[in-house]
Amino acid sequence: MMLGGAVVEPFVSDELISKEPDAARQFATTHRILAALFVLPEARGSGIGRELLSEAAYWALPHGGRYLDGFVDDRNNSADFYRRSGATVVGHNTGLPARRPTNSELSHYPGIDGTWFYVDAWRMHQGKINCARCRDVFEFVDEDGGYLLCPNCGTPEAK
Repeated sequence: MMLGGAVVEPFVSDELISKEPDAARQFATTHRILAALFVLPEARGSGIGRELLSEAAYWALPHGGRYLDGFVDDRNNSADFYRRSGATVVGHNTGLPARRPTNSELSHYPGIDGTWFYVDAWRMHQGKINCARCRDVFEFVDEDGGYLLCPNCGTPEAK
């Protein structure tokens, strides 16, 4: 029986494409959008939503993704769920902050009241990402925005 689901989409920003096309390409590679996450009312509070969020972030990794970005409309009122589930929730009616590797900010959509959030899949799933050269497990280094480092061959990933 299906109790919930998540929909992940590629990231597209007309604003970023028009201002910085190269950054937009890199953003499209490293960011995914959580377009929807739902859990049936009778299954809420059981951890299914948290697991769906984690799996959605994990799914982005082999596709070059690092961040899972999402938006909670004020009518939904689920920003606290995302915060409790490990996402970084930004201020109300503000855009997404600049983050590695693109370091490009994204503005909030005017006229839509709500809150953006994001999950750093590298941080959330550290210990599960392998180096392409030697297949050893990357270490997540939590400095300067966070990066992955291979302890065997020393290769940094997207530093």
